[in-house]
Amino acid sequence: MAAQTILIFTTTKSAAGVAQFNEVIAADLLNAGYATIIAQPAELDYRARVEFCSTAARRYFTRDPYDDVLAFGDDKFLAARVLAETRPDLVVFSTGVHPLTNVAAMQTASFLGIPYVIIDALVARSVFEWNDKTIELAAKLYRNARAVIVQSQEN
Repeated sequence: MAAQTILIFTTTKSAAGVAQFNEVIAADLLNAGYATIIAQPAELDYRARVEFCSTAARRYFTRDPYDDVLAFGDDKFLAARVLAETRPDLVVFSTGVHPLTNVAAMQTASFLGIPYVIIDALVARSVFEWNDKTIELAAKLYRNARAVIVQSQEN
């Protein structure tokens, strides 16, 4: 039987501490016998810019979430392509840019019946000053997650 595949879907570039966190998670998953893929923004010198780089497979986004956070977070086509190409058994959404960058991908995973975990490194109150409709959507996505892990000085 083939190893289960875990996709780490992150909008964070290597300069952020979340990137190192993702690399450690990927290495631990690989050591535990899981096929592990990191989907992330493309960077020319990624491996040279991180202190530790796992041997996880890579899948680079066709657009940069830093160019337009809300447009990236609403791009269901990109999310569907990444999930179709990687065929994960579980998705780990690791957020370091903004929680809304993963909305379309979480919706797509939920629609396809792929379980997911959310790791949120940005949970300051000011980040969540949204309108009621957005709060309702985010709350539903977070409730549907198998687990939600938050890490912040503001917690």
